[in-house]
Amino acid sequence: MNKSFRFLVILSALALMKSAFAVVSVPDTIDYQGRVLDSTSNPLSPGTPANYKMTFRIFPDSSGGSPLWTETQIVTVINGQFSVRLGEGL
Repeated sequence: MNKSFRFLVILSALALMKSAFAVVSVPDTIDYQGRVLDSTSNPLSPGTPANYKMTFRIFPDSSGGSPLWTETQIVTVINGQFSVRLGEGL
């Protein structure tokens, strides 16, 4: 295999890799499920659905700091369980 042919093969492979990565994008939303408890460790809304205003935040590290992202939604909770799509709130 001569040098120019090897170069073309490598160049073609790199071009294919670049186009493959260009198709991948970051999603606008993330599905999230959770469980919420009251101050006595009982699930919120046992048996009957209820709506709660919830604020979700992403922090730069586990110790906190200023949030990198914040969103508030009205979330329906039943037996302490809820499901939201983050990225669709305020």
